[in-house]
Amino acid sequence: MIHTYIEYKILLLYFLILLLSPHLLLAENIPLTKKGGVYEVPVEVNGVIKLNFILDTGASEVNIPADVALTLYRTGTIRETDFLPGQTYRLADGSILQSSRFLLQSLKIGNRRIANVPASIGSASSPLLLGQNFLEKLGAWGIDSQKQVLTIRTKVEKEASTSKQPYIPKNKSISIPEEVDLDKVFIKGDQLSYAGYEIGRSLDREKNEYVLTIKKNRKILVNINSWWDSYGDMTKIGVFPLLGKENKQLLVMQYSGGSGGFHTCKIYDLVPNIRVIHDDEEYSLFGGISIIDINKDNKYEIVRRGNSFRTSYMANVDNVYPTVVLSYNMNIEKYVIENKSFPDYILANIEYDINKFNSMDLLGNIAIKGSLFAEYTSAMLEVVVNYIYSGKEKEGWDFFSRRYKLPNKEEVRSDIIKRLNNDPVYKEIYGR
Repeated sequence: MIHTYIEYKILLLYFLILLLSPHLLLAENIPLTKKGGVYEVPVEVNGVIKLNFILDTGASEVNIPADVALTLYRTGTIRETDFLPGQTYRLADGSILQSSRFLLQSLKIGNRRIANVPASIGSASSPLLLGQNFLEKLGAWGIDSQKQVLTIRTKVEKEASTSKQPYIPKNKSISIPEEVDLDKVFIKGDQLSYAGYEIGRSLDREKNEYVLTIKKNRKILVNINSWWDSYGDMTKIGVFPLLGKENKQLLVMQYSGGSGGFHTCKIYDLVPNIRVIHDDEEYSLFGGISIIDINKDNKYEIVRRGNSFRTSYMANVDNVYPTVVLSYNMNIEKYVIENKSFPDYILANIEYDINKFNSMDLLGNIAIKGSLFAEYTSAMLEVVVNYIYSGKEKEGWDFFSRRYKLPNKEEVRSDIIKRLNNDPVYKEIYGR
């Protein structure tokens, strides 16, 4: 009877722990390897081969080196039908692939499989990278630098951890719609005709860079050279009704490829006359572009990432890239930063970010260097920066003042202030 009673108590305690801490059942830990300050994780490609990829939040897209892409192609791991339509791509050995981008049927980390992942072919010297187009589909994930593991949480856990958000839409029945699928917007060929304009892209073989021209009545109005010496299909064009009118706007996106994963984007309104309504170089924006009608007014917002908090003391996976929301201003006829108008969107995961930092806060004293310091600082910045860039600067600084416990607090505070003061996005948000 005594043994039965004890077993009953143990079983009851076990279920109580699981009830209070559901994440114990709803998370998967995957071993990592750290090399040269970056983390590598084994990834199963197309259900056939395992390769070690670098976790890189600074890369917008999955990157495959040219020699690896050629090997995968020749062994049948990727097929002709997997290449995305576009220009042919010539490798260093003279081999020709159908495009500089292709669609991976699946990438699998641990038990999590993500299907239909676009990937870019980089130079032979570039690394295998897991960029944001894959990492964002994982859901909630994090790195335990002490245990050297990648923790992937399920969607159920993420919803549980964010159920008590401090800032939520007033009308809870309104959900934010999905972003526009740009793969369906960008054309597959090289020439586009719209509203009397002829838009075409071509490869300058002498310079090995793409050139885009916009013509009307055979007159060249715009001539854009690729800002990065790249092989393959790095320039994308398409038209989409961003402004909720009958007329469509022209999107021009150029991608550097390789490990940096930089994008540059310009958007033109063509009717009645051509004019630029978005140029990301104005605000030093970073990464890919998302188009989404956040407030459902039939005019689409542009969502980008800020670049001011990339630091030398943190790996790319730990760097913080604040969300930047641009909305079309009818008075000046261009997209401007409107973060203060969309705090609910920017702070959608703030409770999860706070909980993540709180869990790290229990670790005690941390040396002011190394990967654990970077992880701690990154978790703190994720909260503080998101508050500040949503227009809630007081809440951000209050969190920092109350919760940051390391002795270099004033040094970190000064660094944050310096980065904010040099950031055109921050200045635009607060009119400074």
